[in-house]
Amino acid sequence: MTLLYRVGSGGNSIVVQKSEKPEATDNSLMLSNEEKRLLERVNKLRTDKQKPTLKPNPKLFAVARAHARAMAKKEKEEDEDNGKDTMARVKESGYKWSKDLLTYNSAVGQNWNPDQCFQTWSQTLVPTTNMQDEKYLETGIGIARSDGGNVFFYQIFAMPDK
Repeated sequence: MTLLYRVGSGGNSIVVQKSEKPEATDNSLMLSNEEKRLLERVNKLRTDKQKPTLKPNPKLFAVARAHARAMAKKEKEEDEDNGKDTMARVKESGYKWSKDLLTYNSAVGQNWNPDQCFQTWSQTLVPTTNMQDEKYLETGIGIARSDGGNVFFYQIFAMPDK
C-alpha cells in the first residue's frame, strides 16, 4: 500500500489521501472525506427509515481502520486476522458493548469510492439489515487501498453498554 501521509498517533492514526482534509467530529475524532461520505450515506438511510443516526466512536474507528489496512495488505476481504474476529478485536480495544449487539459490514472493489460500497451494501440483505438496525447506535469505519488498486471497506456497528 502507498501511504501519502498519516493523521493522528498510535492506534488512532489514519491514512489520508493528499487531496483529503480530515474533519473532526465533536469528540475530536478525525474523519477522512471517504469515511465521512460513507457515514453520511448510512445515516441518511437510517433517517429515511426513522432510525437514529450512528455516532462515530474513536475505539471502533481505530479497530475498523486497522482491520481495513490488514485486509488491504493481504488483498483479502475476511473478518479473521491473526486468529481474531471483530468481537475479539473490539474487546481488545476496551470498547464495551451490550450483549450480542456488535456486527460489521465489509466490501472490496477495484478503485471503489464510498458511494459504490454503499450501493453494494444496499443491495445485499445482511449489510442492509445492519445499516438499518435501530439497536446499533455507534460505529467505526475503515477504508484502505491495496497496492493492486482494491479498496477495502469495513464498518462496525455497536450498541454501547450502559
